[in-house]
Amino acid sequence: MKDREQRRSRLVDAQTAGAREILLDYQVLASEGDASLVEVVPRTGRSHQIRVQLAGIGHPILGDVKYGAQEPLAGGAIALYARELRVEHPTRSEPIEIAAGPSPIWPWPPAEK
Repeated sequence: MKDREQRRSRLVDAQTAGAREILLDYQVLASEGDASLVEVVPRTGRSHQIRVQLAGIGHPILGDVKYGAQEPLAGGAIALYARELRVEHPTRSEPIEIAAGPSPIWPWPPAEK
């Protein structure tokens, strides 16, 4: 649920008025110390969904101090990276797929698919 005053979203009980369902799948690809590389596939498209859900289970995204990370990353970045994006073309009703290479600043080598 959006908190417009704090400019962030938050998890609420399903019985809360105005609550909307949020779903995602995730898989841990690698771990080192207390950090993990996680592949996330959102099933719904809610505001800050990935950030809110990972923080809600006690695993905020590295650098995401807005949602519970202990310290920021350089330049205020957070360790959230879209490797692949699939959307419906707005007028042709066909899928558009956009893929990106690995982030040059990632702490792990790219995950093999």
